[in-house]
This record gives sequence, structure tokens and C-alpha cells, in this order.
Amino acid sequence: FQTMLPEPQAGLMAGILLGEKSALEPKLKEDLRNAGLTHVVAASGTNLTFLSTIIMGLAILLAGRRWGSLIAIPVIWLYAVMAGFEAAVIRAGIMVSFTYLAGFFGRETGKWRGLVLACYLMILYDPAIITNLGFQLSVAAMSGIIAVGSKGILWETSAAQIATLPIIITVFGRYSLLSLVANILTLWTIPWIMSFGLIAGLMGWNLLVIPAQILLTWFVTIVTFFGSQNLMVLEAKGIDPTTTIGIYFLLISVYLYIKNYDQKRA
Repeated sequence: FQTMLPEPQAGLMAGILLGEKSALEPKLKEDLRNAGLTHVVAASGTNLTFLSTIIMGLAILLAGRRWGSLIAIPVIWLYAVMAGFEAAVIRAGIMVSFTYLAGFFGRETGKWRGLVLACYLMILYDPAIITNLGFQLSVAAMSGIIAVGSKGILWETSAAQIATLPIIITVFGRYSLLSLVANILTLWTIPWIMSFGLIAGLMGWNLLVIPAQILLTWFVTIVTFFGSQNLMVLEAKGIDPTTTIGIYFLLISVYLYIKNYDQKRA
């Protein structure tokens, strides 16, 4: 990527695809943090999920839908190792593997069931992971996405932001309300950047780097703009974990009420 792309696009590509942040320029790192987009250049479950869709598509072309599942699973875990085996990546890897295995055996699966299974296996292996911030944010974000269902990037991004907000405020004491806008404007580019970057990087095809560079430039522009803003920052210092847990009980109650209300109305 460093031979194919200029900076900061080259460092950003390595961050998005592999969670490699060492090549990022210091100013870009700061802007990513201020804009609430650091998760994009971390080894995240979202990135693995995007990549698993690409891998599964290629595997289906090679071996069909059923056997393609078995081909995709080891490739996904190879990526997880390359991305540093972070907690969020492991969580996503377990969920994706569970889904593909269920498809291979002709069984139905649910996202809630997959999330609970992933959490159970990870905590069973390492109980201390429950205190890992990356694990907490990954589970919270995925819970929000599952709760709203497949309604598009706007709904999913908003749900993930709301679900992780109590943890972020508790840990960092501040949250930029503009980060939701920044996420909506940039997250749609991630699947395309990963697709073009993966093929171009493996095959050495400079032609595919051109659309990736255009998208990366858009990403950098949005990050630079929102990262320099200090407006609409929500500050709430001194929130204790008990309050945070209470907030999540309220969110769960609202979700269950809405779900039950919709079923009764139907």
C-alpha cells in the first residue's frame, strides 16, 4: 500500500484493512479520535464482518454456497490472526463461523444466539475479558445493530452509537454528538475500500487502487473536518459503573417494550 498510495491514504488503508495504526500520521490519529472514528482503524468486528462477506462471495463462486462456508471459515480466522486477534475480532469471528456452520448443516441460526454463544465462549476461556473495553464496546455495538435489524447503514450506525454511548461516557467522560454524522458519512465507504484494497494488495493491481484512493480521500476529508470541530460535545464526568448498568437496563426495557408492542399490534 505504501508503494501504491500516497500518505495519509496508505496508512489509512493499512489501518482499515488490518487494524495497523503505526503507519498513521499523528494528526490523522488525533482527528480520528475527535471525530469518533478510531474504531474504523482498529481491528474491529465490523471490519471482519465486511471482509467475511467478500470472502464468502468468492468461496461460493469456487465451491457453491454449502461448501463455500467451510472454505470461508479458515480464511476468516487467518485474517483474525493477521489483525492481532483482538477481542472484537474474535467475537465477530465466532459469530460468523457459527452462522456459516449452521448454513452448512442446513440449520437456522439467530444473531442474538450467535452473540450470546460468542460471549459465553470468550468469557469461559478468559473471564477477565469481561473488563476489556474493546470487548464491551464490540458487544454493545453488535447488540444495537441486532436490535434494529437490517434497516440500512443509517439505522445500524445510529443504533451502534446509542448502544455504546453509556460505556464511552463512563470511560472517557465526553462524547462528540457530531461523531454520529461523521460515522454516517464515512462508514458506507468501508466495504468498498476493503474490497478494492484486498484485491489490489494481494494481486498487485494498481488499477483497483484508483477507486480505493478516491474513497480514502473522501474519508480523510471528512475526518479532518469533523476532527477539528469542538462543537456539540457532551460531557458527563464521574459516572459510576452502577449507573451505566442501570442505563443499559432502561435501554433493554425500551427495546423489549417496543418489540412486544409491535407483536401485539401485528
